[in-house]
Amino acid sequence: MAPTNWNKGSHSLEEATFMPKPTDTLGLGLPESHNLGTCLVDPDTKVIFAADAAIRNTLKKVNGSHDSQEISSLIPSFSEKTKQAFQKIGRWQEFEFESTVAESCEGSFPARIRVIPLLTDSSEILLVIISAVGTNIDGELITDAVTGLPDRRALEHFCRLWQSGVPTEPTPHAVLFLDIDDFKQVNDLLGHAAGDQVLAELAKRWKGCIREEDLIARYGGDEFVVLVKQVSSRREVEPIVKRLSLATQSPIEIGGETLKISVTIGMALAEGTTIDLAQTIAAADIDMYATKKQ
Repeated sequence: MAPTNWNKGSHSLEEATFMPKPTDTLGLGLPESHNLGTCLVDPDTKVIFAADAAIRNTLKKVNGSHDSQEISSLIPSFSEKTKQAFQKIGRWQEFEFESTVAESCEGSFPARIRVIPLLTDSSEILLVIISAVGTNIDGELITDAVTGLPDRRALEHFCRLWQSGVPTEPTPHAVLFLDIDDFKQVNDLLGHAAGDQVLAELAKRWKGCIREEDLIARYGGDEFVVLVKQVSSRREVEPIVKRLSLATQSPIEIGGETLKISVTIGMALAEGTTIDLAQTIAAADIDMYATKKQ
């Protein structure tokens, strides 16, 4: 049952109509939609209404019943994070945090939790929205503010989503590690605002160099990572590397200055059904430094 007479607090029931569509895939791997579920929680942190069969089924798996289940059985850190947020920003402001979410008695996965306080005439209710790590509340990959590219967390989420879609098939792939040469000089000579413009321009160019099924992300600073799917040899990846290098070399006009930028690109190949992203990125990083020294 959902309370019906909402008239106080930071949000009304009408304003909560953005609640993600229910999905029956929580507990069965990441769904096609990155929003994983929603529920209403009372002041005693009991789940009083679950919009998704997936949440109801997970609660039943963990606790053996649907009735008045503690949200902490689904989100272990919920009570602690909520208490901390209330002490820091007050009881009526929405907040977000990251936590593991139970899939079953045996497993869990990382997720983003958004909590929105709602009030009836007599009681406080919390709207809880569970989303995949690396996405915003609309289920879109989180992007870097400067380049508009997915950030590191979004890259990790993309890999988890991709892997969950092909759990029994080989998934050969490559990772490219891009490091802009002498980028510090751009910031030192022209300022960080100019440096940001260079990054944004290169990101725009690089997006046009990769295939539709691949992903480029800003890894941090002047480092970028490209995930190239379904390739098993360097020869298959070399055309992409060449396009990225050529696109980088075209002059960039910033504040009356003409800049000539270059990039060093490392490559690592991986095969199998398990995507060890950190290991493959580290190998591509090592290859990039070896290339830079040549």
